[in-house]
Amino acid sequence: MNVKVKSIQRTTKPHRLADASVELSDGNGDSVVISDIRVLQNKQGQTWVAMPSRSVSDSGRSFQYIPQVEANKQLNRKIEDIVLSAFEEWKGTQSETEVRS
Repeated sequence: MNVKVKSIQRTTKPHRLADASVELSDGNGDSVVISDIRVLQNKQGQTWVAMPSRSVSDSGRSFQYIPQVEANKQLNRKIEDIVLSAFEEWKGTQSETEVRS
């Protein structure tokens, strides 16, 4: 399975560092694009990748986040590594005001 970052772009959401999309393809030329991948940073400064999900109210004020794309751990890790690597390259080309970090 080949994983290729199609885009990394600025986001308008205050809690995100960037939005990304990736293309997964096999040797036969079949592919699928996953959009709405989010690059986030926690309070300790660690950068991580969140796959597309939707929130569902879990009785009242709490929410449960249900993934819209599920991959096995190995493929998910591969996607995360490639997106984070591309994000670091992209971040180097942006001005400080365009990327929070």
